[in-house]
Amino acid sequence: MRGESSQRKSKGRSIEISNSRAMGVVVLIALLFVFQVATFVFQKIRGAGAPDVAEDAKPAPQRFRFNPNTITLDSLQLLGFTQRQAQTILNYRSKGGKFRRREDFARMYTVDSAMYASLEGYIFIPDKDSVAGKNSPVRKKGAPGTGNASAEKLVSKEGVPGTGSLIVGRMVQEKGNNGAGMNGGGNTGAIYGGKVERNRYVCNLNTADSAALVELYGIGGHFARKILEYRERLGGSFVDKRQLMEIDGFGRERYERIEGYVIVDGRDVKGFSLLGADRRAMERHPYIGPYAARGILTYIRIRGKGAFADELQLLEELVKEHVVTENNALRLREYLLHL
Repeated sequence: MRGESSQRKSKGRSIEISNSRAMGVVVLIALLFVFQVATFVFQKIRGAGAPDVAEDAKPAPQRFRFNPNTITLDSLQLLGFTQRQAQTILNYRSKGGKFRRREDFARMYTVDSAMYASLEGYIFIPDKDSVAGKNSPVRKKGAPGTGNASAEKLVSKEGVPGTGSLIVGRMVQEKGNNGAGMNGGGNTGAIYGGKVERNRYVCNLNTADSAALVELYGIGGHFARKILEYRERLGGSFVDKRQLMEIDGFGRERYERIEGYVIVDGRDVKGFSLLGADRRAMERHPYIGPYAARGILTYIRIRGKGAFADELQLLEELVKEHVVTENNALRLREYLLHL
């Protein structure tokens, strides 16, 4: 009898334990389900109001004149739009949408009031598409790099935001010869890289901003930004337009397409001082780099700045000491000559 009683008790306990385990499993599954639903809802709410993933990492917005009817995706992103917002504007245009007035651009739902206020002064719509005032810049048909380029007329203004003395475009009156500068009085004189034909739109690489560069055939916002970044690394100017081929991804083919439409005016070249430059500027310079920058600064510190008659002598000694390669020394010499 005791045996039967103990068996019943143990059986009852096992049933109770099994039931409690089953209930625990059910409760755990229910909690997991609630957690998954809550996580999903939270992510949806957060994602609806969150900016694009890459937005936090994008560079500071740039400001330059642009035509909303022709601006590219890259250039819209340079202005501060996310890729999604920029694509929305392009989609509107692809469906036949047209901006006839500046205010039309403000009606895009991707352009909030703050963005429009910061861009309003830079929006440029040609007269053929606009009823804007008398002071609007006028351009005729033709884009740089096309057969109609010779007919292009651009009313350029100095002091456009983005440069100290921006020349967006220039009608070349006379042919130029190879040399280091451009003469005043409306003549092109001699320029770096070759002759410039009559009535051709040209872009000065040392004064142009993004707006001027994207006017060139095959140069969108991406390469406009890379040109400006490389110019800054060089110390603020190019000495030869062929330096464009040193830019990563630019290539000879792209260069040959715009070769006749870009110039380097010798008057705008900024010399680069080895004695006066700081370490960061040397490290960023394409012809120096971090390793050579340390060697140059160490050499100057040991010898003293007064030990050199001029910077050309310093450069010669740096080559002898194998701090700077002969090839880079030849390139740097062009900047020393403009000091």
